[in-house]
Amino acid sequence: MSFKIDYVLIEELTEEHEPQVWLFGDLQWTCANLPWALVGCTMPPVADPENWNWFVWDSVSYWGAHYIGFSMHNTAYRITVQWRYFIRTAYMEEERGPYQTSITINVKNLVVTSQDETKVLKWDPVRGIAETSFSYSLECAQKKLCQVKISIYSTDGTKVYEEELEQLAPGCYNFEWGGRMNAMPLPYELTPDELATEETGFDGLAPAGLYVFDIEVTGIAPYDKDWLRSKELQVGDHEVVEIGPDLYRVGYILHSLRDASNAWVEVWDPLLTKIAGPVSSGVHAVPQNAMPEEGDGNIVDIKVVLEVASNNPYRFVIWAQDKFYDIYKNHQNKFAIVNQGLKRMGIALITGHYYQRGFDAWVNLLREVNSIKFAKDYLVGKVKNIVAKIEKVGKKWLILPEWEVTVKAAYDTRANDPSTRSYLDFLYITDHGAISGDPTDPPAFVNLLEKLTVLGGSHIVHFWGHACPGIICFPDEKEDDYYFGFRRAKPTYHECIDISEVKNPLNPRDSKPFRNLRVVYLGGCNSFLDPCLPQEFVNKGAKAAVGWKVPINSFWPEGDDAPHRAF
Repeated sequence: MSFKIDYVLIEELTEEHEPQVWLFGDLQWTCANLPWALVGCTMPPVADPENWNWFVWDSVSYWGAHYIGFSMHNTAYRITVQWRYFIRTAYMEEERGPYQTSITINVKNLVVTSQDETKVLKWDPVRGIAETSFSYSLECAQKKLCQVKISIYSTDGTKVYEEELEQLAPGCYNFEWGGRMNAMPLPYELTPDELATEETGFDGLAPAGLYVFDIEVTGIAPYDKDWLRSKELQVGDHEVVEIGPDLYRVGYILHSLRDASNAWVEVWDPLLTKIAGPVSSGVHAVPQNAMPEEGDGNIVDIKVVLEVASNNPYRFVIWAQDKFYDIYKNHQNKFAIVNQGLKRMGIALITGHYYQRGFDAWVNLLREVNSIKFAKDYLVGKVKNIVAKIEKVGKKWLILPEWEVTVKAAYDTRANDPSTRSYLDFLYITDHGAISGDPTDPPAFVNLLEKLTVLGGSHIVHFWGHACPGIICFPDEKEDDYYFGFRRAKPTYHECIDISEVKNPLNPRDSKPFRNLRVVYLGGCNSFLDPCLPQEFVNKGAKAAVGWKVPINSFWPEGDDAPHRAF
């Protein structure tokens, strides 16, 4: 007797998508070439399928069946075999069949999953933030050693770290990234450890920011593998644009052969705290090599207050999940590596004094009210979208992320001719103003300017006080006037910090240290006359500078002649 298999039909039993189906026909196998049979066998296969030897999973030479087995989804399959056998004697040959026998099997191939797949890792070595741990599971039916590769990406999609491990599946694991970099392109083709020397100043640590992770796992064969992140979807070009007060529009392109199943945007501040989102957004995608056309972009508007200025920017993190569950073993869509749009907030350095001083308590009170009104209602409204944090309002204040400048302001009115009050000499106290004072005192104007030269963003400098051509004035407690501007323009017997002395501390030879300044406003008398201090700010990198060619004076801040209206 000999035995022949006509075909084997493998059918995935699912209603979630079009099922996988393999049909292997015209196999022309006989008893002689079956690995479990003997030539001249005298009995047909047993009727009970559970006692069959399902050798097809080992017959790579006929089907490449290893590949088929490892590509099967983790669900139920029906395997149907049609077969026949032949009885031979000295006098005759008789064919019997065909017969069909089926079994149902449950497949559990190797997959990697994580409950933390949308977790953002937070890392800031300076502030001691190291929330960089995550968990994951290796799932399969067969116990085996697997090769696992962990990859860490910044939220702009740049790989910064990878590590390979050998781990047993099935199993659950935790991983904690130590903040090291070993995957980014490094100068001089040195390793992070080789670069981490006193000479280079590089410590091998990743910069402060947000990160995500990916996991790839390989089992007993190259095709026995899985990965956490989508290879079918990418977040492409993107942009963040301010379209109104505290309102930002995020636009982005998705690349895939199918639209995404889900997408959203989150907003994280420079302190690595999520302040908005998830806000659901568009899922339209275009093929990777296709040129996006009008309407292909996805747009979402987000209402959020950005109020911290820092070299560490705001991040608009874009998440997207593909729609390829039908090709994945566990029937679960995968998240793409995120991408991000950045927004850096500028600083408003506001200094000087604002309103004419009066002669009695009522005028002093009015002056105080007007000053607070100016700070809260007018100026903040003008610079609202670049303001970081208002520490003090009223007399003088500085808006910076974590620096507090409290300036004592006192006014004294002295009249040379009290009967006519024809001439007033005012005392204004600004605690050192343009000069450096005691180390325990607030930073001086020059020190603050230097801080802006190294702080990313687009900043505003606003001064309103006494000025004359080439200099602005900062009176101190001793009734001395200290000046900032051109030393050659200062009055005799007064101190002056020359503008040329303001340096970028990180690059003292930088000829444009004020390149981060969007606009400089010098609200003082004749501040635009020669020698022109606003022009010198522009010469040293400021985008724009404004001054006055006439004397200015205003008691009432709502008046049309109020100098701040020019700002």
